[in-house]
Amino acid sequence: MFKAFFSGIRTLTLGLISKSHRGVEWHRLTHDRFPWIVALVTLVMILVMIRIVLFILSPDGAEYARRAASVNPPRQVREEPMRGSIHARDGRPIAVTSPIYRLFIDFRAEALAPLRKPLPPRGGSKKDSLQRAKVLELRAEFDAGLDSLAELMATTFDLSARKLTKSKLKERWRRAFATGDRHCAVYPADVTYVQYKAFENAAPFAPIKTKKGGTRTSLFSKLVYTENETRRIYPFGSLAYRTIGQLYDRTKDGLTEPKSGLELRYNNFLRGEVGRSLFFYNMGKYEHIVRQPAVDGASVYTTLDMNIQSIVERNLREQLSQLEAESGTVVLMEVKTGKVVAISNLQRAAPGVYRETTNMAVADLSEPGSTFKVASMMVALDDGVIHPNDTIDVGNGLWSYKGRTVRDHNAHHGGYGRLSAAQTIVKSSNVGVAKIITKAYENRPDEYVQKLRELGFGYDLELEIEGYARARIRKRADDPNRWFNTTLAWMSYGYETQVPPIYTLAFFNAIANGGRYMRPYFVTEIRRRDEILKTFEPRVIKEQICKPETLQAIQELSLIHISEPTRQAEI
Repeated sequence: MFKAFFSGIRTLTLGLISKSHRGVEWHRLTHDRFPWIVALVTLVMILVMIRIVLFILSPDGAEYARRAASVNPPRQVREEPMRGSIHARDGRPIAVTSPIYRLFIDFRAEALAPLRKPLPPRGGSKKDSLQRAKVLELRAEFDAGLDSLAELMATTFDLSARKLTKSKLKERWRRAFATGDRHCAVYPADVTYVQYKAFENAAPFAPIKTKKGGTRTSLFSKLVYTENETRRIYPFGSLAYRTIGQLYDRTKDGLTEPKSGLELRYNNFLRGEVGRSLFFYNMGKYEHIVRQPAVDGASVYTTLDMNIQSIVERNLREQLSQLEAESGTVVLMEVKTGKVVAISNLQRAAPGVYRETTNMAVADLSEPGSTFKVASMMVALDDGVIHPNDTIDVGNGLWSYKGRTVRDHNAHHGGYGRLSAAQTIVKSSNVGVAKIITKAYENRPDEYVQKLRELGFGYDLELEIEGYARARIRKRADDPNRWFNTTLAWMSYGYETQVPPIYTLAFFNAIANGGRYMRPYFVTEIRRRDEILKTFEPRVIKEQICKPETLQAIQELSLIHISEPTRQAEI
């Protein structure tokens, strides 16, 4: 029966290929028996498919499916994007992300299955002998691979730092093989991208040459798989540490989480978009299919000059050490544009040791002290209540006001006596400035405060550093209960106010910039490869902070002839 069946199939096939083979038998088959043959084959196929479906739906089919899924279940994994870099003004990276790998061995991989079965005995059948030879060859490659892997780890890492040796590593791996560990760490440390690429060409991962001159995939390249992470690297170390910002060690939903600084402010651009992929076991090795590629983050280009930043921080550290000061802040800004070129904030962590722990330049609400006298004098000059050559009697450097005493720094030397308004600033006289401001504004203090705010101390600079503070110069009308008899006098020379250093810088920058008040800023553009996503230009907050003649007087204070005042005012 089967002989006749296959003979008929042969006749039909030859007839379909060539007309010369279409004889009587072919025509008989095609007209008489072929429909029955097709019907029979179709019926058999349908019956087989029904049997397969019934088995899948049966309890036995469900049990086999469960077992198969538990052996090597596919996993949905996130494809983490590479976080964008932050660059200095010359393009050099100051914060970059590098891929980091952890290597693991699957000791239950299909390639090792023959090692888990009993070794075929010697002297058996030809098939047993062949199988025995293959197992012994596999075992030899496995043992040699463990030796090579231990040697590779020893040359790459300092095993003694983790109290390990090559023999201890091999012992750990063999125990994992005995227990069938699917997630055994090759070494308890991160592997950099450069190291990972070097591993690919080193034993036991490099392709193995065959006797015929070709190559084949090595055993350990089938056993070892990676789990990838990324690390943020700062090539310039702690320079501008708090301004650049930092990241948390762990990711959230596949995205890096920023803590502070520009990392936090521009996180939406830097973080990128998460992708999706399927990780599964196929034909003796792990593979994955990327279903949705990750989108890497954009790069942020700053105004910082790292050469100048290095000089600024080194000199600040030296000065703080010499003075044994608690902390210090330096901010260097371009006069015409407001670009912050360098910024350093150092706090004493231990005797002689200074670190940047807080961005005081933008967040420190401290009393500005004597630097504020220039602002008070500008208000008085702009309102015409004083002239640079008017004189003020500061006496012996002590002045009693509202039951309190205003003191000059040289009171213990007898004070300055009579000073011009210009000398009041040059000599930094608390008494002189307090007398000027209290005489003019004692009955209208809110006008004085309002003018201070209009000099720039009342604006929101909208800085790019998260957590920045605004200057606080309170009015009597804001809270009469917190306005005291002495508040105006003390405010005039920089107390009872809270001004972040960068506001003081912006104010003096306006004086140097012809009265134009510029917003300090840190970023010039955001770019993804060759596409510019956003640009930032210099922004003028106020064209003129005071009258031109006032600005000229403030700029020339130190140039005015102060030995013989041309006029005297009763102050």
